[in-house]
Amino acid sequence: MSKERYDEVIDIAYENFRVKVKDEYFPVYKTKEKFIDTVKNYPEFSKKWGLKIEERELSLEERLIIADKFNPLIREDCLTKTHHPDETDELKLQYRHEWLDSLGPNVVPQRKVITITYNNEIVKYYES
Repeated sequence: MSKERYDEVIDIAYENFRVKVKDEYFPVYKTKEKFIDTVKNYPEFSKKWGLKIEERELSLEERLIIADKFNPLIREDCLTKTHHPDETDELKLQYRHEWLDSLGPNVVPQRKVITITYNNEIVKYYES
């Protein structure tokens, strides 16, 4: 899904929050950014307002699975052309992620996936 839909859902959740609490909590959460930060960091607050935001790094394999849908040769190139045999596994992984980054977000999603859940709707988008 898109960043635009993510933003729309966040706006709806924030406006719902503002309407329901009126001025009771609003001075503390006067910005949408503060509201989002609180939802991310306080599960009880998140549950109360029905908005869940999760962020996590994509593994190399997750990125390759998505890239396979675009072009199956990306996996082969990534696994064979991005390292020297004497490099450590850690460096190989780093170089492979960097190589995928170089292809651009239209080919391979960036490294982070953000998932929000609100009113039984799940929205995902990828971010670098």
